Amino acid sequence: MCWYAVITLSGEEEKLIAYLQKEFQLTVIFPKAERHFRIQKQDILAIKPLSAGCVFVECEDFTPYFKQIRGVCNLQAYHKIAQEDAQVLFSLMDEQNIIRMSKGIMVDHMPVVKAGPLCGYEKKIVKINTHKRLAE
Repeated sequence: MCWYAVITLSGEEEKLIAYLQKEFQLTVIFPKAERHFRIQKQDILAIKPLSAGCVFVECEDFTPYFKQIRGVCNLQAYHKIAQEDAQVLFSLMDEQNIIRMSKGIMVDHMPVVKAGPLCGYEKKIVKINTHKRLAE
Protein backbone atom coordinates (compact mmCIF):
# COMPACT_ATOMS: atom_id res chain seq x y z
CA MET A 1 0.00 0.00 0.00
CA CYS A 2 1.10 3.56 -0.72
CA TRP A 3 0.32 6.89 0.89
CA TYR A 4 -1.04 9.81 -1.09
CA ALA A 5 -1.33 13.49 -0.14
CA VAL A 6 -4.78 14.53 -1.33
CA ILE A 7 -5.42 18.25 -1.73
CA THR A 8 -8.88 19.74 -1.28
CA LEU A 9 -10.19 23.17 -0.41
CA SER A 10 -9.28 24.43 3.03
CA GLY A 11 -12.09 23.67 5.47
CA GLU A 12 -13.44 20.71 3.48
CA GLU A 13 -11.04 18.12 4.89
CA GLU A 14 -13.57 16.53 7.27
CA LYS A 15 -16.13 16.16 4.45
CA LEU A 16 -13.50 14.43 2.30
CA ILE A 17 -12.44 12.14 5.15
CA ALA A 18 -16.03 11.09 5.89
CA TYR A 19 -16.71 10.42 2.20
CA LEU A 20 -13.55 8.36 1.63
CA GLN A 21 -14.12 6.30 4.77
CA LYS A 22 -17.83 5.71 4.15
CA GLU A 23 -17.78 5.03 0.41
CA PHE A 24 -14.43 3.30 -0.02
CA GLN A 25 -13.36 2.22 3.50
CA LEU A 26 -9.94 3.84 3.02
CA THR A 27 -7.50 4.75 5.78
CA VAL A 28 -7.43 8.56 5.89
CA ILE A 29 -5.30 10.73 8.19
CA PHE A 30 -5.63 14.48 8.72
CA PRO A 31 -2.50 15.48 10.67
CA LYS A 32 -2.61 18.40 13.06
CA ALA A 33 0.09 20.16 15.05
CA GLU A 34 0.29 21.99 18.34
CA ARG A 35 1.00 25.68 17.80
CA HIS A 36 2.11 28.17 20.41
CA PHE A 37 0.64 31.68 20.24
CA ARG A 38 1.08 34.71 22.44
CA ILE A 39 -1.92 37.02 22.32
CA GLN A 40 -2.10 40.03 24.62
CA LYS A 41 0.66 38.60 26.84
CA GLN A 42 -1.19 35.28 27.24
CA ASP A 43 0.35 32.01 26.07
CA ILE A 44 -2.06 29.89 24.06
CA LEU A 45 -1.44 26.34 22.88
CA ALA A 46 -3.75 25.55 19.97
CA ILE A 47 -4.12 22.54 17.68
CA LYS A 48 -4.21 23.54 14.02
CA PRO A 49 -4.05 21.55 10.76
CA LEU A 50 -0.48 20.71 9.78
CA SER A 51 -1.31 21.69 6.20
CA ALA A 52 -4.76 23.12 5.54
CA GLY A 53 -6.57 21.32 2.75
CA CYS A 54 -4.30 18.26 2.78
CA VAL A 55 -5.20 14.76 3.99
CA PHE A 56 -3.25 11.53 3.65
CA VAL A 57 -4.86 8.43 2.13
CA GLU A 58 -3.53 4.87 2.10
CA CYS A 59 -4.38 2.82 -1.02
CA GLU A 60 -2.77 1.02 -3.94
CA ASP A 61 -3.59 3.70 -6.54
CA PHE A 62 -5.58 6.87 -5.90
CA THR A 63 -6.30 7.62 -9.60
CA PRO A 64 -9.67 5.78 -9.81
CA TYR A 65 -10.87 7.38 -6.57
CA PHE A 66 -9.79 10.83 -7.77
CA LYS A 67 -11.82 10.48 -10.97
CA GLN A 68 -14.92 9.30 -9.07
CA ILE A 69 -15.02 11.95 -6.35
CA ARG A 70 -13.34 14.97 -7.93
CA GLY A 71 -16.58 16.96 -8.20
CA VAL A 72 -18.11 15.71 -4.95
CA CYS A 73 -15.43 16.93 -2.54
CA ASN A 74 -13.67 19.70 -4.53
CA LEU A 75 -10.46 17.74 -4.94
CA GLN A 76 -7.63 19.80 -6.37
CA ALA A 77 -4.79 17.28 -6.78
CA TYR A 78 -3.04 14.27 -5.28
CA HIS A 79 0.61 13.26 -4.95
CA LYS A 80 2.24 9.97 -4.04
CA ILE A 81 4.43 10.23 -0.94
CA ALA A 82 7.76 8.45 -0.61
CA GLN A 83 7.66 5.63 1.94
CA GLU A 84 10.50 7.18 3.99
CA ASP A 85 8.70 10.54 4.18
CA ALA A 86 5.48 8.87 5.30
CA GLN A 87 7.35 6.95 8.01
CA VAL A 88 8.92 10.14 9.36
CA LEU A 89 5.55 11.94 9.39
CA PHE A 90 3.75 9.10 11.15
CA SER A 91 6.56 8.67 13.69
CA LEU A 92 6.09 12.31 14.73
CA MET A 93 2.32 11.97 15.27
CA ASP A 94 0.62 10.60 18.37
CA GLU A 95 -2.51 8.39 18.51
CA GLN A 96 -4.80 11.35 17.67
CA ASN A 97 -2.67 12.26 14.60
CA ILE A 98 -1.30 15.35 16.34
CA ILE A 99 2.34 16.43 16.26
CA ARG A 100 3.03 17.71 19.76
CA MET A 101 5.49 20.48 20.61
CA SER A 102 9.00 19.30 21.44
CA LYS A 103 11.15 20.85 24.14
CA GLY A 104 14.85 21.42 23.82
CA ILE A 105 17.83 23.68 24.34
CA MET A 106 20.63 25.13 22.24
CA VAL A 107 24.16 23.86 22.93
CA ASP A 108 26.96 25.46 20.89
CA HIS A 109 24.42 26.76 18.33
CA MET A 110 23.04 23.24 17.83
CA PRO A 111 19.59 22.08 18.97
CA VAL A 112 19.31 19.34 21.59
CA VAL A 113 15.76 18.02 21.93
CA LYS A 114 14.98 16.93 25.48
CA ALA A 115 11.37 15.76 25.07
CA GLY A 116 8.81 15.36 22.33
CA PRO A 117 8.52 13.81 18.89
CA LEU A 118 11.64 15.53 17.49
CA CYS A 119 13.95 13.49 19.76
CA GLY A 120 16.47 11.86 17.46
CA TYR A 121 15.69 14.20 14.55
CA GLU A 122 18.04 17.02 15.60
CA LYS A 123 20.13 16.69 12.43
CA LYS A 124 17.02 17.18 10.27
CA ILE A 125 16.19 20.57 11.83
CA VAL A 126 17.08 23.13 9.17
CA LYS A 127 15.84 26.37 10.70
CA ILE A 128 15.39 27.68 14.23
CA ASN A 129 13.37 30.81 14.98
CA THR A 130 14.59 31.89 18.40
CA HIS A 131 12.17 34.82 18.54
CA LYS A 132 9.12 32.54 18.15
CA ARG A 133 10.90 29.56 19.71
CA LEU A 134 10.20 27.29 16.73
CA ALA A 135 12.29 24.75 14.83
CA GLU A 136 11.52 23.68 11.27
